[in-house]
Amino acid sequence: MELKPFEISSEINWGATGEEAAKQNVRFLLSVWQTECVLDQELGLSGETVDAPINNTVEALISSEIIQLIESREPYFRVQHVKYEKNEINGQLIPVVKVMKADGTV
Repeated sequence: MELKPFEISSEINWGATGEEAAKQNVRFLLSVWQTECVLDQELGLSGETVDAPINNTVEALISSEIIQLIESREPYFRVQHVKYEKNEINGQLIPVVKVMKADGTV
């Protein structure tokens, strides 16, 4: 399944369990910057590449950070790959993360 960090398709399901809860967790991890969560200042993306030019090096840095973040914080999923939607006119680089269940099932 593919997940976009800032794609909000519905309200938060406070009673979510299993796969639905894990998907919500991943979306949250990818949409928060470090220091935004008061009780866990290291949760989220670092933001070190904000305002960097869009190129392969920046994509590799962001991909590495996303993979490490998801696989260390959400054990339900493993990252298969990260691809990007680019809008170079607006300077947007939007990661689209493809994940699979950690046990290898679909």
